[in-house]
Amino acid sequence: MRCQRNEPNCAMPFDPVDIIFAALGMSDEHSNADFDQMLMSIFSARALAAQRADEDASLVNDEENHGYLRRYIDGYEIYVPFNLASVFPGREKLSSILRAANGIKLSENNPICISGSTTFLGKNVPISDLDFCEYFMTDESEFSSCIYRKRSSVEDIIAVLLKIDSLSYIFRDNDLNIPAIDDDTLKSKWIKLDCWFTDQALGSLAATSVIIPTDRRYGGDAAKNTFVHQEAMISNTGIPRPLFKRSEIGLYLLFLYKESAKYYHKASIDMNLRYAIKSLKRSISFLLLVGAEEESEFANALEETFNFLLNPSVVCAVLRQRLDDLDALCEALPMDRQNSARLEIDQVKSQLQYTTKAYEDEPLLNRAIGEAETLMKAIKGLFDSAGIDNIDE
Repeated sequence: MRCQRNEPNCAMPFDPVDIIFAALGMSDEHSNADFDQMLMSIFSARALAAQRADEDASLVNDEENHGYLRRYIDGYEIYVPFNLASVFPGREKLSSILRAANGIKLSENNPICISGSTTFLGKNVPISDLDFCEYFMTDESEFSSCIYRKRSSVEDIIAVLLKIDSLSYIFRDNDLNIPAIDDDTLKSKWIKLDCWFTDQALGSLAATSVIIPTDRRYGGDAAKNTFVHQEAMISNTGIPRPLFKRSEIGLYLLFLYKESAKYYHKASIDMNLRYAIKSLKRSISFLLLVGAEEESEFANALEETFNFLLNPSVVCAVLRQRLDDLDALCEALPMDRQNSARLEIDQVKSQLQYTTKAYEDEPLLNRAIGEAETLMKAIKGLFDSAGIDNIDE
């Protein structure tokens, strides 16, 4: 028997509507603490059920950090939220990802997270770049020195651009001058590091990291700008963020739905395959979080979507995005590195199997937009079943 809407302490079994209601529903009979307990029970049970679901069948339940699975690789613990276990990559890809993470992070003492589509690599989904976020727990007074140390890049990863709010700084400039930032100001800044990464397995691609100033308890405003359920933490110094904050889960579900809808509409208006792909990936993340892969109807839809993302023309579109990113970074590379970078760009071009631009493949584009619409409407139906209204406002 499934959980009922009036049983917030019910752990298993459950359906996607239970999670949506627990995260966003209203009840006169139960408090937020009751719903927090329901979510913790469900997510802990899902972590147990997700053991060995990753590409290597190596993830095991982490009894100390409820809702997480973990594995040990190359000297690091990797903490993976339950919802990412079934799509998480294995050792071969993780070794490359770890090299990039260690090269891009500002301090060895900070945990850094694999984020975005990189977490889907267990399904061999094509990616245009590697996404990370680093929780900057080092003393804020050391921020500038950590940045300047990035100028001494290792051979396979080169720091290219630092973005602080609307300003960009190029690492090759001899007069690189990062403004002094005090502790309070740093916590209010949007900070992003863009690097060029070269890897035998993954090829050449951009690696980006959003820097999140915080403390050991993940406090501060900056941590509110990222979602823990889309992050797999690499750390040998600390514990991951808790997964059970009801407000964060609700915000993330709404964010994913609205992003999916936004990119679906942009794809429909601009007739752009890349936007349709973005919409599909947001919908995948939503369905994985609410456990929809356990329902046969959604499981089939998810499998079909992953298969669609492996379509050669979709791969072509993603590679073109990778080329655009590399071209932009190449212009800011040190002059003595640009020639070899151009050769690496030519290697990416050689992977393109079709000379026709993917967004000119009208049947494929229409299919992508149709699949994005189908998933978006299915998600809207889940909200309706949970009694959650006004999600489009």
